[in-house]
Order: sequence, then C-alpha cells, then structure tokens
Amino acid sequence: MRITYTVMALLSFFLPISVLAAAGQEGPVFITDPNPSFSDIAFKADVTRRVGSFGLTPTAYAGLVSTDNVRFTSANKDGDQIAQLGGAVSLASAWSRHELKATASVDAERYFGNDDENTVDAALNASGRYDFSQYTSLSGDFQISRNHEPRSIRALDLARQGRAEAKEPVEYGQTLSRLSFATSGNRLRFVGAVAYRTVDYSNLLLVDGSYLDQNYRQSNLTTGDARLDYKFGAGTAVFLNYQANSVRFDFAQSGKKRDSDGYSIRLGAAFDLTDLLTGDVQVGHMRQEYKDASYKPVSGASYQANLRYLPTRLTTLTFTARRSIEDSPSTEASGYFYTLGRITVRHELTRRLNLGASYEQTQYDYNGIERDDKYNGIYVGAQYELNRRMMVEVNYRNRKFESHGNDAFSDPKYTENRVGAWLKTTF
Repeated sequence: MRITYTVMALLSFFLPISVLAAAGQEGPVFITDPNPSFSDIAFKADVTRRVGSFGLTPTAYAGLVSTDNVRFTSANKDGDQIAQLGGAVSLASAWSRHELKATASVDAERYFGNDDENTVDAALNASGRYDFSQYTSLSGDFQISRNHEPRSIRALDLARQGRAEAKEPVEYGQTLSRLSFATSGNRLRFVGAVAYRTVDYSNLLLVDGSYLDQNYRQSNLTTGDARLDYKFGAGTAVFLNYQANSVRFDFAQSGKKRDSDGYSIRLGAAFDLTDLLTGDVQVGHMRQEYKDASYKPVSGASYQANLRYLPTRLTTLTFTARRSIEDSPSTEASGYFYTLGRITVRHELTRRLNLGASYEQTQYDYNGIERDDKYNGIYVGAQYELNRRMMVEVNYRNRKFESHGNDAFSDPKYTENRVGAWLKTTF
C-alpha cells in the first residue's frame, strides 16, 4: 500500500503540468503502464542514492508487447510485436526548506514487422520551490519534450481531405513553463499561477511519398488561474477555481485560424475522511470564443473529480472524471468537448504482488461538425516485486473506438487487443 500512496502524491505534485500536456492527447493510461517518470520503484526511499544533499534515482525498463491491430483499422488488421526500452534519471533535493527536482527520460519502441511505426520520445522536466515562510512559497516548472501522436487517437482524417494514409506516426515538440504562488493563513489558502505552452508539429510523411504540412497545428497556449480555499475543519475545505486561457495559432489553413480566448470557473470541495475517502470534486461552467466569426462560441458544464477510497488497508479504488474544451486538429471544427471517466481498483495480494484493473471511457464531441468519437478501454495487470530494486509487470488492454455522425471519421471503428510484459529496475 505504501507504493500506492507514493505514486498518488507524485501525481498530485505534477498535476498542473500534466493536465496541460494531456490536452487533446490520448487519455490517461492504466496505472501499471511502464513510465519511468512515475515508476513505483523509482521513488522508494530505500533505493534512492544520496549525492550530497540530493537524491539520485536512475531507472530503466525493457518490455515486449504484442498487438493485433498496429494501425488501428476496422479491416485488414495487421498484428505485430513491439520491443519497448526506456530509462530515466531523477534528481531531487533533500532540504528541510525549498526544493529542486529534475527528471530526464527516454522511451523507445521498435516494431518487429513495421519499421515505419518506430518511435523515440524524450523529455526533460525541472521544477523548484522557494519557501518564503512556512505558509508562503513560489514555485516554477519547466518541461521540454519530443513526443508522437499515437495512431489510436483519430486526430487527422486524411481520407476526408483526399490525402493518402500516413506512413508514420505524427511527431511534435512541446515546451511547458509554469510559475505559481501559494500562501495560506488561518482557514484560507490561495494559489495563483500563470503557464505557457507551445506545440510544434512536424510535417507528416504519407504512403504516396508526399508530405502533409502541419504548420497550421502549431499553437501557443497561455493560461492564468487562481484558486481560493476555505478550510472548515481538519479534513474538509471548499474552494473556488477560476482559469482564463488564450490560444494563438502560428498559421492559418484554408484562410482560417482558430485563435480563441476562454475561461472556466468551478466551485469545489476537498476532503479527507479518516483516510478512507479522500479527493476533491469541482463543478462549474466554461466558455471559449473564437476570433474567426465562422466558428461559433463553445460553452457548457465543466467538472473535474479525483477520488480515492480504501475499503480495506490492502485495496484502493480511484475514480477520475474530467470535462474540458480542447482544440480540434482540423479547421473543420473549432474544438471539441473532451470528457474522461475512469475507475481503477488495485489490490495488494501479498507484500510483493499487486493486482490492478481499470475501465476508461473518453469522448470527443466536436463543435461545428456532426462528429462524436468514443473510446472505451479495459485494462488488467499485475506487478511482482522480485527484490527491492527490480519488478516484473504484465498487463492486458482492450481498446475500442467508434465515430458517429454525418462527419464521422472515414474509418469509424476499430478494436485493439494488446498484451505485454516488462522488467523494471532501479540501480
């Protein structure tokens, strides 16, 4: 159980950046998917090396995955095996006040029968916190990464554009920076932050040898948010959360640019009921207005929930929900409502063996066109700790996609089954 607490604490720390990074991307994956930045064993105190007043944690993993649908098509499915290799180095201060953290990671996939699908992702994250006092602090975060857009996400409908199929995954670079200020006193706590994100997409090679210019997808996102909490007691607080955003695209497509400004305002409650039920729930309204008059404003309900319930000391149930407005990859639509719901159960069968299962549903409801995409995923997995520095993990994933409406994706459905095994270690 100590492993679960550690990972959840880390995810909470990185949430402001990870939420921005995930915008418009594939929804969060099952908790046991190999990710060196959040590896369970990576942050266990007994395997972190002390380097002066810092803790150094190198991690690595190697895995083999089998899929029955490499390109996520409804017909003529092509299966393949994938070798996955990755590693990360994390450095964190061990000071009583202030904090510095940095993580560098690399993740590579090599397909046995489809070389064009090979990818290499890399990221560098750095963050720091300066404590003016016990109650007031200033924090900064910075991330630069090179990623790819998985084929499982139906972003570009090339057939509707009269173009050939993509020969390789879409690659893009991303930078994120964030500055936040937090202060508290008596029963009140205030957190204010500004963030800036840039996304730069590479030109896409198609199977006919031509390239798709994706300059029109390059964007800059600026956000400012403020949250005010009022604490009722030891384990309950209510809060008001307001966020404003400004999106600017570098280039137009077909004479259209989707520059926009928007906001969201939510009222919420955070609670910790004797450690059995913890989390927060917030509900409110959001709106996005576009500079181009041909795009109608988008508005609707906004919500976010993160709940954890411990029915026993060995079992953890988590529930996550989120609804937001995201930018569309195509100028046909101004944007879409992104809705995520996920429930996960994790059980510590023995001190060395953890079992987990998760169900996830993600929906993309496009604005300005008749298209509604739904993804459903079922995940089951197990982790076995061989020793204090090494872990074996196996999992299975079933993922389904359906697109509906007069403007539905040209290949409107697919099903993919994937099974994998990994060896993860820290040294």
